[in-house]
Amino acid sequence: MEIERFVVEFFESLNAQITREGDSYIVSNVPVDFEKYIGRKCPYKISFKPGVEFAEYVSKDSHFFSAITGYLKESAKTTLLKIDFEVEPLKEIRKSIDIKNCKISNVLKKHKNCFFSRFTFLTTFRFLNESQSVVNEIYVHNGRVVSGDLKGYRVVEGKSSEVSADHLEKDYHAARDKLRELLEPKVSEIKEKLEKKLEREITRIKEHYKTQLLELGGDLNARLEKIKELEIKLHKVEGEEAEKIRGKLERLRKGLVKIGSDVSKERILKEQEFTIRDAVHKHSLNIDNDLINTAVIYYPVFLFNLLLRKDESVRSLELSYDPLLERIDGLLCESCGRETNRLNLCALGHVSCDNCIGHCGECSKEFCSSCLRKSCNSCGKPLCQRCAVTCQRCRSTACQNHMRTDCTTGEERCVRCLRACLRCHGLSEPKYFGESLDGSKVCQKCLAKERGRKIVKEIFKD
Repeated sequence: MEIERFVVEFFESLNAQITREGDSYIVSNVPVDFEKYIGRKCPYKISFKPGVEFAEYVSKDSHFFSAITGYLKESAKTTLLKIDFEVEPLKEIRKSIDIKNCKISNVLKKHKNCFFSRFTFLTTFRFLNESQSVVNEIYVHNGRVVSGDLKGYRVVEGKSSEVSADHLEKDYHAARDKLRELLEPKVSEIKEKLEKKLEREITRIKEHYKTQLLELGGDLNARLEKIKELEIKLHKVEGEEAEKIRGKLERLRKGLVKIGSDVSKERILKEQEFTIRDAVHKHSLNIDNDLINTAVIYYPVFLFNLLLRKDESVRSLELSYDPLLERIDGLLCESCGRETNRLNLCALGHVSCDNCIGHCGECSKEFCSSCLRKSCNSCGKPLCQRCAVTCQRCRSTACQNHMRTDCTTGEERCVRCLRACLRCHGLSEPKYFGESLDGSKVCQKCLAKERGRKIVKEIFKD
């Protein structure tokens, strides 16, 4: 996390007054407990660029930054923050949804709170008598790490009565896993440097004790040569001088036993082993992770209850609006089930997308594809439930233009179930046709007339 943003947000969390002046900040109205901790009263003029006149330079190694991190460690707590959104329902709805063939007559707004967590970790790397500090902010929502920050939003102090902390434990474990991932590059970088330095140090240590072992062997040879010289000289002298030489020989022989023993060599090798272990310890990396702040952050997710009107149709609809994502959810086409941002209302009040809205071929009213499932078996035009007519003979659907009255029975039939009489041009079912005197197929009415005339002729003929 950027040090400047961390420091500014720290003072904002203390409700301090922060004023930007060029490359510096003036911090005032700081709580007394922080003034006591840092050891001086506000205002503080600070800068995150070196060389700014009359401003204290704040870096990760500065006293000011160390005071902030130390204060946070000692006063680590959970803060409640609320992102405050002012939302105009109609404005947001019209921004996201193209309302095609209906009107919104009324909107009711209510909300539920959506929670996520922010964990602020201070990580300190200690190695070779130096330390480096890194601050990481990790945001977690529903147990998953998310990106982003609170910059640009109006944040106010939250109310404990509106907050649930049930999600914190799950979110914390996710944040810890993410922290390890974020620290891995820095850890690898430091370890690589330490390994190279340790390798050089171990080489130096081994060279040092190798020299000592060589010196141990060299001293032995020198003393042996000295003993030989003194033994030769002893044969040439007498009296007091001979006694002195004998004393020197005795001392040299005693030292020779000490130098030549394995104990001295073992001592040097043990000392080398200890020195190497000490070097490994000094070149080790210690990492301290301190959770310096836990923030429960919440914001309202709005529910818009709409009342839609189209001619005589009325429909209520609930939409969910997330102001953080600036997204409206919940508008689904009731025919295909897909999400849509183009709102059509069919004559029976069903929500439809552009692909699933159409007109009845008979009454021309708009219906969704679920309501226009029927079509005329003759012309194929789609029909609504009200305009569709069922032929009682074939049970198929037809429009009014392709329904006719059977001239024989007087019943309604579709034109596909009827045939035309060549004599009267009436329509009737094929079973009601017969062969006339001239061999043509005619309806029963025409047959009856023909037979009636024939009977009359025969009567008058007699």
